[in-house]
Amino acid sequence: MRFSALALCIFVTPVSVAFGQWSNAGAYTGRTSNVLTYGPDSPRLAWAFDSPSLIAGQPLSSSGTVVVARSAVPPEDEAGRPVIFALDVETGALIWSAPVPYREGDGPATTLAIASRVFVTRATSDHAAPIYELNTLTGAIDAVTAESIACDPRDGAIGHSGLVVGTVDRLHRLGFWSVPRTALPGGHTGATAGFGSQNAVILDAAPGGFIVRKLNLTDGSFLYQSDVFPAGTARYPIVSVFTARRHLIPVSSEDASASRLYALRDTGDALVLDWTAPIGYSLGGESAALSDGSLITVGPGNVLQRHAVLDGAVIARSTTIAEFPLRPVYAVDGRNVIYMSTGTGENGRLYAFDSGLHEHFPPVQHPGIGGIALDASTLFVSDTQGVYAYRNPPLPPSDCPSCLADYDGSGGVDGDDIPAFFADWQLGAPCADGDGSGGVDGDDVSFFFRRWERGSC
Repeated sequence: MRFSALALCIFVTPVSVAFGQWSNAGAYTGRTSNVLTYGPDSPRLAWAFDSPSLIAGQPLSSSGTVVVARSAVPPEDEAGRPVIFALDVETGALIWSAPVPYREGDGPATTLAIASRVFVTRATSDHAAPIYELNTLTGAIDAVTAESIACDPRDGAIGHSGLVVGTVDRLHRLGFWSVPRTALPGGHTGATAGFGSQNAVILDAAPGGFIVRKLNLTDGSFLYQSDVFPAGTARYPIVSVFTARRHLIPVSSEDASASRLYALRDTGDALVLDWTAPIGYSLGGESAALSDGSLITVGPGNVLQRHAVLDGAVIARSTTIAEFPLRPVYAVDGRNVIYMSTGTGENGRLYAFDSGLHEHFPPVQHPGIGGIALDASTLFVSDTQGVYAYRNPPLPPSDCPSCLADYDGSGGVDGDDIPAFFADWQLGAPCADGDGSGGVDGDDVSFFFRRWERGSC
């Protein structure tokens, strides 16, 4: 199958990605799992979408919509069934559901990324399949890649340069280029944004261990690379802390001496080892960086620990976590509250910690817990029973419109609501904080228009 001219244009056009949204696993291309919005202070359930599923996929969120893959049957029985669901962030109401074409040998449908469209696939790490682009408003397939690509669904990263997907032997920027590489066996194959929107860093195999390579996103050309480091298993994506110009690489192994966190300083023409620190054993997943660049890892003794970004010193530790081994997925809010899913099967739980790694609220049971995401002051949790939204919304000022779409309070949603909203938005007035993030920014515009276009609150 080939791209049509229209489909090609759709894929190669740079996309708009707001850092306040949850665009892919790890939140955005820096893979810090950190967003500006505030999360809940208690496990107060805002809504639940009951949908039993064999696999709890990663929720993705953008412009008032949360998208997640769900299916209660094996992939070979999914043909024609809706497997991708788009839900209203505020209410959990179903906006649309969509099937994903099945071919013999395909895996379960998974979400790769969301921006101005939703990227989904049935690929796995060892099975190639097309990547489909779904319309964010309807779920219809707008385009499909000509090439089948084998990829882990957590390895897709989307930014202003479009979607970048890694495989064991290639790195693809959809619609632009594909370049060879040699991924570390068992390692994370995806890319992380470098400093500036036009480069990326990837982790590859090298004799005796692994290297970190930096590439130009415009054409895929090689720029420079690190020295070789002992392998272990680099199951985690590289985390790029922009403010400190550090790339952080957790390497976990059952051999305690091989479990290390590496920090590489990006000088602009070299990747230099800055420091390394011991960490504990875990099964991979995601990492989390706080606003000061400090990184959360699983430490020896199955605790969480927080490393200072400049020297790797451990500046906080949690108490021992019961579930072992962990496959953590994180979300960090604008106050540095850390939410973590354990990823440990039927005994899965959602945890919450403050920046000192003290319990923020008691753990919540979630059987088969998968990914979590944070957007519009809402924490989304996907487990094998459904999708759940936790929210402690701040009370709006008493004179704010009770319905965001009907911003002028006329009793109907019409064209007069748009200038009324923008008058407040340009002033930074609290009422224009439609997504409840605690600040008035570009995300509120998208959130308002989604409500307005639907003609609902």
